[in-house]
Amino acid sequence: MVLQEWGQSDLYKCHLASIVASDIKEGIVILPSNFISESNSKIRDLFFSRFKLDFVRYYRYPVFDDATTGICVIKFSRWIPEAYM
Repeated sequence: MVLQEWGQSDLYKCHLASIVASDIKEGIVILPSNFISESNSKIRDLFFSRFKLDFVRYYRYPVFDDATTGICVIKFSRWIPEAYM
């Protein structure tokens, strides 16, 4: 199963893991709003170790008819920490 393959607990986290593992330079993702504030998220920490946030739009309330939670739209780009340069 995909969740086991990527070692994640949710499909959006599997997608983020695949982005981190790729050589993508920049992109836009739509994620559950709790992604930004979740207190214990290995994939969020890994994502932020490889990408910087260029733009974030936070929607507290559901914006899609079939959704029950808010979302955040994130434009990101890859970065290399200065310590590794």
